[in-house]
Amino acid sequence: MTQEERRLYLIRELQKQMPEYAGYQIPRDEQGQRYLLKALLNVRPVQPAPEEFTRIQNEYLQERAKEKGITDIMELGSVPSDERLILWQGGYHNA
Repeated sequence: MTQEERRLYLIRELQKQMPEYAGYQIPRDEQGQRYLLKALLNVRPVQPAPEEFTRIQNEYLQERAKEKGITDIMELGSVPSDERLILWQGGYHNA
């Protein structure tokens, strides 16, 4: 299953789980789909998820982490005024 197939599966399954969002049209572009998926994941009620959904979600998120990379704290520089402090801003805007 490709990342696109995973993303579309997750969106459709979340729309089934939350019928109030079923009318939201799935964007054709990748970034729009990512934003919609992120929004649906953020409003999903806390409840057990089907095993297949969880598996596909984990595969999708692991691949996204590989694409985006993981920040290594050892590569970050400290604040000039205090070497004990490190400032880092994550990329929240990248869904």
